[in-house]
Amino acid sequence: MPTRVDLLSAPPLVRAVWELLAEAAPTYLVGGAARDLIRGRVPRDWDLATGLAPEDAVARMRHAHPEWGLGFAGVSWGTVVVRTAARGPSVEVTSFRADGVYRDGRRPSTVRFGTSWAEDAARRDFTINALAVDLNGSVVDAVGGLADLEAGLVRAVGHAADRFREDPLRLWRAVRLLSQGPFQLEAATAAAVRAERPRLAVVAAERQGEELAKLLAAEEPAALARALAALQDLGVWDVLWPEWAVARGCPTSTEPIDQHCLATAVALPSRLRLAGLLHDIGKPVCAKREEGRWHFAGHAAVSALWAESMLGRLRFPRRMQQEVSWLVAHHGRDWDALRPADLRRLWVEVGPERLYDLLTLDAADGGAVADTSAMRARVEAAVATPYGLAPACSGQDVQGWLSLLPGRRVGDVLAHLQEWVLEHPEDNRTEALRQEAERWSREVGGE
Repeated sequence: MPTRVDLLSAPPLVRAVWELLAEAAPTYLVGGAARDLIRGRVPRDWDLATGLAPEDAVARMRHAHPEWGLGFAGVSWGTVVVRTAARGPSVEVTSFRADGVYRDGRRPSTVRFGTSWAEDAARRDFTINALAVDLNGSVVDAVGGLADLEAGLVRAVGHAADRFREDPLRLWRAVRLLSQGPFQLEAATAAAVRAERPRLAVVAAERQGEELAKLLAAEEPAALARALAALQDLGVWDVLWPEWAVARGCPTSTEPIDQHCLATAVALPSRLRLAGLLHDIGKPVCAKREEGRWHFAGHAAVSALWAESMLGRLRFPRRMQQEVSWLVAHHGRDWDALRPADLRRLWVEVGPERLYDLLTLDAADGGAVADTSAMRARVEAAVATPYGLAPACSGQDVQGWLSLLPGRRVGDVLAHLQEWVLEHPEDNRTEALRQEAERWSREVGGE
């Protein structure tokens, strides 16, 4: 690992705040930003740690740059957010501090500012998060994080159990780090995650949902697979979702349900990974063995109900709960058996985005789609009609053709014409529609 990094990627605001504070006290780029730079990556978030007390840092920034916007939501813990526009880039500034006792499993009861970086680093969660970089680009390593980064180890600072007892959310962060690179948990840290995982019960549900969402947004599938496997192996899933314990080891004709769900999630783009993770979660209660094979009739509907409940408990947005539930409820169709009219019907009923999401989920699920690219081409060919897929007529047209007054009968005719157009899109023209409306009306009869 390098002991000096290039700071050219630092945004102008970060550089300006950094230089201003460093004139008065030691100030470093820290946390994930330092770790990313050392790994040769451009950070997404920029965090600074300074030897100035919060009030001194604020006074200095206000005097030099009154136009900067300062956010004080975390100032009692020594953190101020600096930005130049309401929605513009920001930099988080935290004063060096030492923490008192953690009594609520989330925050220290007291903090003491004005300490050294070495003391501040000693109270942080993991060694690779306790690295710092100075204004010259030199790496400052107070707790052995550089060696752990080189070895790809996620190691707690100090005694691992103490770190997790201080803040059980760190259990999630330990695993989430695995999704951010070629990392593995150091043995003592992994053992502490397993031992302390019941403490997750005291962590707010929405915070755990946020951590899960961040983990599933991992860019590298291999890293995501390692993180999901760790959640499984260390028993975190069982604390988060008791339903997962039911799925663990439940056999299918190929592989256990839990392993299949994890593999499906990894194979999907990030926006669909929750659906992949939960698409078969209800299979255990539908399992039935006949003639040497497992069958799971109705599992999609059960899985959809469970998925919505499980996401609701983690306070995921209602819209996301519903979208995941819908995908889970409708997965598993035999795409290769669908006729062009069936594909057009799906296109009209659910829209192209949902249709392709469902196709992608089923492809990752395995067996439901022989060739995804070929199926997409079939869909595009099925809907590529010059006359459109909505009937080229209105309710007034139907009233005139059939001498009808406004009412339910007109709606019934339009609904039939919609189905007819999906079967015969080449005939979606006025005269053909009129003839079909008349034929159907005679066949069906009166009101």
